[in-house]
Amino acid sequence: MGACLFRLCMIATLATQCALLRAEAGADGLPLAPVRGEPKPAERAAPAPPVRAYAIDGLRFYYAGRQFVVDGLEVAQPGSELAKQRLQLMLDAGELSVAPVGDVEGELVPARVFVDGMGLPTAEH
Repeated sequence: MGACLFRLCMIATLATQCALLRAEAGADGLPLAPVRGEPKPAERAAPAPPVRAYAIDGLRFYYAGRQFVVDGLEVAQPGSELAKQRLQLMLDAGELSVAPVGDVEGELVPARVFVDGMGLPTAEH
């Protein structure tokens, strides 16, 4: 009988100590140590998506929330699907730079467009 009483006292003491440790650590229990080699939360963040230009037709495109028209671009049929596809291919060919030209009129911004530092072919070239 004495051994049973001793075991019950030991169990009660351990349960009390565990409850005290949980109370000190917070409602979730003991904090878990990070697993070795596991990336930190900041390292898990996805990179920002690249900003892409989207052709509207053969002369106009959307880029970074604005609508631009390519200044001086020579296109036979600017409203055709083929002209739109050609402009999209040029815009996707490399790193895009846009330099507004003159005054901005409303939402449509006239601009010189450069892909990898080279200007798009214009009527002057």
